[in-house]
Amino acid sequence: LLALTSLPLWREDQQLFIAERASGIYGTSAYVLASMIFDVAPYRLLPPIAFAFISYPLIGLNDANGHQTFFFLVLVACNLALSGLC
Repeated sequence: LLALTSLPLWREDQQLFIAERASGIYGTSAYVLASMIFDVAPYRLLPPIAFAFISYPLIGLNDANGHQTFFFLVLVACNLALSGLC
């Protein structure tokens, strides 16, 4: 569901970006970098971090070194892949 958070605003953001880029406020790379930082960090990394580090020990999964990190990375990869579908 988090992948659907930006769908209604995409068209408005695109029009705003085109107008601001045309007036020389900022370039494409600055916009893409800022969008990635403020989309990826709060919406693609924080929920999997919270889920992985709270639920992993509660579920009683394997406590060996690296397994919890791998679980977290799989969650992040799935979240990023599914957000790319929209």
